[in-house]
Amino acid sequence: MKISKKQKNIQKELDLRKIYSINEAVEISRKFSSKKFDESIDVSVVLGIDAKKTEQLVRGVLSLPKGISKDVRIAVFAKGEDLETAKKSGDSSQPIVIPTH
Repeated sequence: MKISKKQKNIQKELDLRKIYSINEAVEISRKFSSKKFDESIDVSVVLGIDAKKTEQLVRGVLSLPKGISKDVRIAVFAKGEDLETAKKSGDSSQPIVIPTH
């Protein structure tokens, strides 16, 4: 596979044998970020715990800035009385009513 110019530039500036701190990694990520889409960073943490022992379990809550929810859309294929019922339903996820013939 051919390596792009951007990938070549990144490879020149990064030392693959070096372990970067979190702050350095975020700065490098911002420096080489793409303008076309929102990027994400995966973090792996080795905690050195035994998951079989209940006193060593790790529990936590993470609050994401934009959340993880997706908009729900409902499509209704109906005719006659069912069509009117679907139009009148006051659900928060406004159904898309498609009349059938």
